[in-house]
Amino acid sequence: MYTSLNAFRVVFFICAVGYIFIAIIPYKALKWVEPIKISKKNLSIAIPKNLLNVAIAQICVLAAISFTSPLITSYFILEKIGGTVFNILMLEVVCSVFVIITGIYSKNLTSKIPRQKIVQYGVMFFIIYAFLLMIAKNYIFVLIAFVFYAIGHTIWFPHHYSLLMEFVPKESRGQFFGSMSAINKLFGVCIPVISGILASKFGFFIPFSLVFILFIIVYIIYQQLMNIKLEN
Repeated sequence: MYTSLNAFRVVFFICAVGYIFIAIIPYKALKWVEPIKISKKNLSIAIPKNLLNVAIAQICVLAAISFTSPLITSYFILEKIGGTVFNILMLEVVCSVFVIITGIYSKNLTSKIPRQKIVQYGVMFFIIYAFLLMIAKNYIFVLIAFVFYAIGHTIWFPHHYSLLMEFVPKESRGQFFGSMSAINKLFGVCIPVISGILASKFGFFIPFSLVFILFIIVYIIYQQLMNIKLEN
């Protein structure tokens, strides 16, 4: 008989293999980056419009992801749709598989499509992810939603950060990315608490709706970047 203990062992093994592949692919695919020295002089940042738009987009994405943190989604699966711990683990496995597949097939997108358009495609997957969570009635909806999230994040993440590297001055990158890291950590602590309070008071539809709205805002921001690029 296929016991639950054996099932967990198989899932953990698959997760381990998936994370190994996730670690190997960037190591083999990315070019070596030479270290740069950052001067301590003139640390103030003159923020151009393009950089401001991309930074706001990143903050919105970080906030949206924090609203659907693993703590919130795990509670949603376990308590609201009658899922199990095994369902949560399978979610991680399936997402890891789609991250790997998407990473392999999307690595040459910039040779055909402008980077601003690529990040829009990633955000479109985010929007579908949030919408599916809003209407989720069972585990299948959640599973499909996280597949869209895995694909969207794999497309969005590298190209968004390439845009940031393009817009942020070299001498200010340490300060800028340090600030973004601090915002990310702050969101990771505060927003899941807010999301949990909203879910307990009004239901999960409210935090998931906020995620949907944030991703719509991000899509509009990237559309503005596309318009600026076309004007230039």
